[in-house]
Parts: sequence; structure tokens; C-alpha cells
Amino acid sequence: IIGERANVAGSKQFLRLISEENYGEALALVRGMIAAGAEIVNIGMDDAMLDAKKAMAAFLDHALADPDIARIPCMIDSSRWDVIELGLKRLQGKGLVNSINLKEGEAEFLRRALLVRRYGAAVVVMLIDEQGQAVSYERKIEIAARAYQLLCGAGFPAEDIVFDPNVLAVATGISEHNPCAADFIRACSWIRDNCPGAQISGGVSNLSFSFRGNNTVRNAMHSVFLRHAAGAGLSMAIVNPSSLIAYNSIEDNLRAACEDVILNRRPDAASRLLSIAEQIAAGDSGGTSRPAAPSNEWRSQSAGERIIHAMIKGLDDYIETDVLELRESGKPPLAIVEGPLMDGMKEVGNRFGEGKMYLPQVIRSARVMKKAVAALEPYMERRDSASQADTILLATVKGDVHDIGKNIVGVVLACNGYAIFDLGVMVPAEQIIETAEKENAAIIGLSGLISPSLDEMVNVARAMEKRRMTIPLLIGGAATSLIHTALRIAPEYSGPVVYVPDAGKSAETVRSLLSPSARPQFLAEIETSYRKAIDRHEAIQSRLELLPLKAARANRFPPGDYRPAPPKTTGIIDLNNYPLERVIPYIDWQSFLQSWEMKSGEDGSSNDILDDAKAMLDSIRREGLLQLKGVAGIFPAAANGDDITVTSGSQRRRFCFLRSQAKKSGGIWNPCLADFLAPSGDWLGLFALSAGFGVEAAAAGYRRSNDDYRAALLATVANALTEAFAEAVHLRIRREWWGYAPDESLSIQDILKGNYAGIRPAFGYPACPDHQDKRIAFELLEAEERSGFALTDSAMIIPASSVCGMVFANPAAYYFGVGPVGEDQSRDLEERRKAGA
Repeated sequence: IIGERANVAGSKQFLRLISEENYGEALALVRGMIAAGAEIVNIGMDDAMLDAKKAMAAFLDHALADPDIARIPCMIDSSRWDVIELGLKRLQGKGLVNSINLKEGEAEFLRRALLVRRYGAAVVVMLIDEQGQAVSYERKIEIAARAYQLLCGAGFPAEDIVFDPNVLAVATGISEHNPCAADFIRACSWIRDNCPGAQISGGVSNLSFSFRGNNTVRNAMHSVFLRHAAGAGLSMAIVNPSSLIAYNSIEDNLRAACEDVILNRRPDAASRLLSIAEQIAAGDSGGTSRPAAPSNEWRSQSAGERIIHAMIKGLDDYIETDVLELRESGKPPLAIVEGPLMDGMKEVGNRFGEGKMYLPQVIRSARVMKKAVAALEPYMERRDSASQADTILLATVKGDVHDIGKNIVGVVLACNGYAIFDLGVMVPAEQIIETAEKENAAIIGLSGLISPSLDEMVNVARAMEKRRMTIPLLIGGAATSLIHTALRIAPEYSGPVVYVPDAGKSAETVRSLLSPSARPQFLAEIETSYRKAIDRHEAIQSRLELLPLKAARANRFPPGDYRPAPPKTTGIIDLNNYPLERVIPYIDWQSFLQSWEMKSGEDGSSNDILDDAKAMLDSIRREGLLQLKGVAGIFPAAANGDDITVTSGSQRRRFCFLRSQAKKSGGIWNPCLADFLAPSGDWLGLFALSAGFGVEAAAAGYRRSNDDYRAALLATVANALTEAFAEAVHLRIRREWWGYAPDESLSIQDILKGNYAGIRPAFGYPACPDHQDKRIAFELLEAEERSGFALTDSAMIIPASSVCGMVFANPAAYYFGVGPVGEDQSRDLEERRKAGA
């Protein structure tokens, strides 16, 4: 048993104690873990807010002076090799390293393994190679065989090899995950039989990730898994020993359901275990009762309680009857809206924030709200004529064409009784201010997806301050964050500036801001959250160390022996009216669910939204709601320092890229995209693709029919299709048009995970964050003339649901983030761009 509670990633309590340098209590926690049965202590200090080397050294110095701890072995657990080496130098006896793998190739794998041996330690080998993590049984045993042969061939003792075949989550609701536990167990048997002397380990808590919050189910799953895995050869397990329970003590029904899931014995195993988990969460400790049939017992509650129940459950069958019953009892309509209806919506927001509800459920609840308000409206007009709905003005700021999140917020707020005035996309600050004053808006809400939108939001805040406005300003969208709102936007405006992280929080945020009684406490809480975010940010910034640009360039990614393959097709390739059927197989449904702030498998609502999305795909096919258009090209290119020069016919254009400047640990490069081109000359692929043509017209039709949900759904499906379009085109570039990977044979899952040769970074993403580089790509591709694209001032593509990027063929190329850069690089970039203009 390897105790996991001395790892900051496995114990929030341990992380807090180490952050506070409270080593006395941290040691007491470890002693308790040993007393509970831990036979090895897993020590890990990898956390963004910690100096891992300093924390590892300090803790080991204390721990190894404690006789109760020093008597058992330690596992040094880190993703950073310098932290592992520091730990190995301090260990007094034989240690265990977690871990090494083949991700960076055989040479680096063996270098680290032989260093581990010199330090007198054993090593955990994660079953990961250059293609990624082993998920299937076949991949697990393939990597294990290769690693075992390499290590034994280099003289590494077999008894000091510990394989970790990757414990992965099961019962997630994704059918591809169903065999994961059974494949782990099968892999244990194979390793036991084919790798003599080797040990086998696994991090058990990953298995039950789908049931976080339900310890009864999680502990039962761990017990069942350990019984079967140990029988197959598992000899070590990273786990909290105090949470382990005896296999025979598990209630029969729960144990059988766990075994069905872990051994993948029946197709409905996950849903059966989910049903039992719900019963346990509801108070049936063993999960022995049958799932309850739909009950109308809630109808016997008071009208106010029924309204709240209907809001939370998204039930609209009786909502009109219930709100009118409450009105007839003498309660004013406005008091019903501000009372039980808003109480229900507040609880929905809380559950959404806790991960217990998902966005489609929030929208379903909002529809109930809308139906209730509609039933009350005639009486509100007659009896509460002085009361007018508060107007909320929403806008996507200038230069930004994305509005899916904003539209969802509009739906939620409209259903909560607010009047929504939506200015749409690419709205300049002056228009936002003038419209807010003209419409007497109670609140302005701004949305932005890209980083230039953040500067535009600052401009709006300054304009509101200059106009001496006092109404609240809401900030939301994928580009925004709590820390940016606190540091950059809030100081520019003396009125309330509130960051809204998701649509589920919008109704409660607006209610609190517009309520004279709730507003003071709400604003005080916002101010506290801003101060904490700023403090955290300042602490991180104080630790951030940037290299001088010259030193970063000296640590560039090495060219190696890459020789570019000449393309079979060069120049521009028109892709207008691309067949939809060639793209649909490459839709990443996991990413689609994330756009709805959901995760697959944790609630039936994920299946509902997927069903709706697939029905929308059928409509797109049948009715031709959108068209796939685009253009790609393969051009001669050459790297010159951090720049890439591309030739197309008689024109030569230059991309000026940024280089990562953050100080790296030994053996990690400071890359720039130009590093991935052969110094002697190469080729560069470019693409501009969209599934957005026709979307706005179709969405407008849905909105005219008061179906805002389908309008938002269409936009998210179009986004998913655009990414799938990019995957499909990238595949054809690799295999057909350029042909540098003609024999590639990958599953769709491997393709979606990026397990292919080369990379396809998009402009605006971490490796090339400047959206303005799209202008160069558009000129080379003739994208506007050939496909009808356009670019905004901030280089956002019209229509939305579009992407523009590059293709690098170098098999050693990888995705990275540039991160913060120094003033020296900012000046250098400006000079390079002037020279190339």
C-alpha cells in the first residue's frame, strides 16, 4: 500500500500544510497514514503555487529525521526530473521514483533509468510512449514489452522495475471507457507472465472519478478493483489506506454492480451503478432498493414549495397552475417572481456551480421560469403597472464575432423576467454606452472570446466612467477571467464590475445587483474575491523567472535530422462546399459538451444534449442549414531565426513568431514555431475553414420562433463541425496532398487526441497568440476571394465558427504555449515586423 496523502496532488490538507510550511502537522498526517497501513510514502510537491524543489527539500529534511517515517521507503513523485533528482539525493535508503516513460524517446528514457539506478532506487514506468498514454490492453502490453526489453538490455535489475499500466476512469458514460478497468487487469496478468521479476502499481483513485462526492461507491469500487487486480499480479497500489474496506463487507447489490463495471460484464453496467449511487446519495446506504417510480408526492406541498421543486427539476406541467394559485391566495405577482421563483433559480445556480447540474438543465429551469412569468404578466401589468422589467443590455465587444455564451446568458435572464436588449457582435464602446442610456439599461453585460476583446472591455469601462455612469458592468466569455477583471477592468470604472464565470450564475448575479437588500453584501463578497485573486497572482508573478531573449534562443528546439518530404500537391486547394459526411466522423463530442459547460457521463443531461445535437445534425443535412467552405495551401517556406518566410507565386510574406522565454528545468527547450522548419528549406501548410456560412440566418429563424435554445445549439454544433473540418483536412494534407505520412493508420480517437505526425496550430492559440497573423495567411490563401471570408479589425473571422492555422510536418514538432515574454522580445518583435513590412 503506497500512501497518497503526502502528495499535494492527492490531499488538499497536505497541500495547505506545506503551503503554510506547517511541517509539524504535515508529519503528523503522514504518521497517521503509516499507522493506517501505508507501507511506502508517496511524496509529491507538484503544484502551480509551490516551489516544488524547495518544498521537496524542506519536507524530506523534516520527514527523514522522524523515526516513524524514516523507517519505511519513500516514493519521489514528480513530473519534473530536477525535483526527482533532488529527492533521490536526500533519501537515506532505497527509494522509488514515480516515474519515467517513453514519451521523449528511448535515449532519454534510458538516461533517466540509469541515473535512478546510480542513486540506488527502483523506478515506476508509466505505460506512455511517443504516441501517448496506453489506454487499450494491446497498447499497454506493447509498451510494457518494449520498456522491459530496453531496461533489462541496459542492465537495469528486473526486480527494480515497477510498471504502472494506467488506471483510468470507468462508468463515465462514454462507451470507449467501459473496458478500461478490465484492460488494466488483463495487462497485469500479461506483465506478471511475460516480464519476470517486475512489479506492478496503479493509482487507484482515478478509477472512480465519475463518482466523486459519493465515498460509499468509490470505496466499494476500489475494493473490488484491488481484489481482481491483485489476483492478476498488481503488487502495489497508491491509495489512502484509511479508506479501504473489506471486499466481503460490501453490500451484495453494490458489490455486484461494481464488478459488472470493473470487469465490463454487461453493456448497462454503468447505468446500473449510477442508479445505485443515486439511491445511496438519497439515503439508502446499501443501494438495495429499486429505483423509485416517478412520484407526484411533491404535489401535496404548498404552492411555494411546489414552484421551487418545479424550478429545480425543470418541470413545467403544473407551473402555471401553481403560480396562479399563489396569486389568488393574495400574494402579489412581483412577490412570486422575487420569492419562490427566484429562490428556485438561486438553488439551480448553486447546484450548477457545484457540478450537480449542467447547462441544459439550467436552461430547462429557465424555461419553467419563463412560463411562470408569462402566466403572471397580465396581472403584473394591471396590478403592478408601476413596475417595469429591468433592461439588461448585452453585447459582444468590437472586433469579436462570437456570441454563443452571450446568447445562452440572454436566454437564462429573459426567462427570469428581465428585458434583454442584445446588440449582437462587434459592438463599439460608443454604441454600447449610447444604447444603454437610451434604453435606460439597469446593467451592461459584455462578452468576449479572444484576447483583444479584453482591451476593448477596458475601453468600455473607461467610457462608462467618463460618462459618469453608475450601473453595474458584467464581464464574461472565454477570454475573460477573475484576475483580469480584478486587475485591469474593475480599476477603470467606479461602478460595480462583476466577473460572471458561467451562464448558470447570471440570474443570481443580476438579482443580487438589482436588490437593494442583497447588493451590499454581494459587492463586499466580490471585492474579497478580487483581492484574493490579486494576491494569488502577485505571489505567482514573484516566482516567475524569464530568460533574456538571447539565452532563450540559445536553448531553442534543436533541428535534429528532420528532412522534409516534398509535397505531392503545392499551391492553393479549394475546399468550398466540402461534403458534410466526410467531416462528421471527426466531431469531438467531448469538446462539444465542454462548450455547454458539461462533462460526459456524470448526468443523464449529457445524453440529452448529445441527442439534441445529433438531431440538429440531421436537420443540417436535410435542410442544408449551413455550408462547409474553405481553402488550404502548401507553400515553400524557410525559417530565419524566429521568422518564417513563405512564397506563393511572386509574393513572399513573413510570419514573425514569439519564443517561449520562461526559465526551463534541465533538458526542456524554449521553443518557437520557426524551430520546427528545416533550416535548409521546407514547406508550410495553411488553412482557413468554416462551418459558419448559413448559421446566422438559420439561427435567426429559430429566434423568430422563440426557440433560443436551438439557435444556441446550432452555433455550438457549427463550432464542433469547424474543428472536425480542420481534422479532416489535416488528415488529407498528411496522407494525400502533402503526403508526409502516407502510411498513417490511426483510429478517430487517436486523431482527436493529436497522436499524429506534425502539428496544426491555429492563429490566436498559445503557440502563436497574435490573431493579426491571419492577415498574412489570408493573403497567401486568397481566402476572401475564394471562400468569402472577412476579417474584423482585431482579425476575427467572419463568419463565426471559422478557424485559420498552419500545418508543420516535422514529426518532432509539438504544441506549446509561448507564455509571458520580456520587454526585450517585445522590442525585437516590433523591429522584425517593421523590417519585414
